[in-house]
Amino acid sequence: FKNPITGDYVMELFGIEPCNTIGQLKEAVKNAILDGEIENTFEAADVFMRERAAAIGLFPVKCRTVVKICEQYIEYIRDVRRYSSRTVQIYDDVLKRYVERVSKGSTSFSEKDLIESLNVSEIRSYEVYLRDKCEAVPRTIELHLSALSGFCRFLVAKGLMKSNPVKLVPKPKAEKRLPSFYKKDAMDK
Repeated sequence: FKNPITGDYVMELFGIEPCNTIGQLKEAVKNAILDGEIENTFEAADVFMRERAAAIGLFPVKCRTVVKICEQYIEYIRDVRRYSSRTVQIYDDVLKRYVERVSKGSTSFSEKDLIESLNVSEIRSYEVYLRDKCEAVPRTIELHLSALSGFCRFLVAKGLMKSNPVKLVPKPKAEKRLPSFYKKDAMDK
């Protein structure tokens, strides 16, 4: 078995020195190939490896400007807006997932590319991806759209966007929970 992903490639792509993370990424690729999750091609392995890397907060060197604008937004909601740590973590995860999805593993994906990807058709495509590929429930999709909408409002305030395209994307209908009723006898017990 020859892994299509080399350690040198990982180090160059992410701008890192030799470390355990490289071995972990290569091992994940190897297992995915052997388990039949992905094809034994460089292209499939590269996409898989980038997704795994993004999940642990590792992005290609050329994508770091994108990461910086996302980090500025996360700092803003944490320090200025004072969102809870759980909400901040969720929004951070949503942004990383969106960036990984729209960059399609490109090493030249820039801040400008991210801002251009924030349009109705791309956001709608992301919504469909969440629903169909990730099997996300409507509440989760609403959460993702809310996080992206907040990010777009931040970019509008910074003068990097003219308007918030997420407002034009229809929200999925979430199931309404029925209220729980208790009989007086059950409450006395």
